[in-house]
Amino acid sequence: MTAPHRPSTVVVAQGERPPVKISTRWSHDIVFVSNAVHDRAVMLDGHSKEGQSPPEALLSALASCTAVDIIEILRKKRTPATRLECRTTGERFNGVPARFVAITLEYHLDGPEITETAAEHAIDLAVNKYCTVRESLDPAIRITTRLVLNGTTLPDKDASRPPRA
Repeated sequence: MTAPHRPSTVVVAQGERPPVKISTRWSHDIVFVSNAVHDRAVMLDGHSKEGQSPPEALLSALASCTAVDIIEILRKKRTPATRLECRTTGERFNGVPARFVAITLEYHLDGPEITETAAEHAIDLAVNKYCTVRESLDPAIRITTRLVLNGTTLPDKDASRPPRA
């Protein structure tokens, strides 16, 4: 077994972000282990038996990226969440590659001080402004958000974008 790749420290100018580096190593069968800085590892499995498949991991990355932003936005508004779960569904193209053509992000959000307006605004900012993962996806992917606030399901919102020029 080889040692995991350890990304070198990159010196960047103030205000610039360093590049993100990951080392993905084949473990066995179609199972891979991806390591980032400090040996934080994620196991990815093409069969979804020992870990998430790469497409599942992509949906997890999108859900967690937006969820982090939502939690932070609500904290800054002094309306903290007591619970947030994002149930994500990805519809795939029936061909090769089986890319995502539509994704629904269903946020189950609880918090006694959170208003519908504040929750929807936080979701909109997270999905359409701050989430790096969302910004990295093909804009042709139809994104829908759904909010279940304190147990009440609200109407779906279309968060799709026009294709980039």
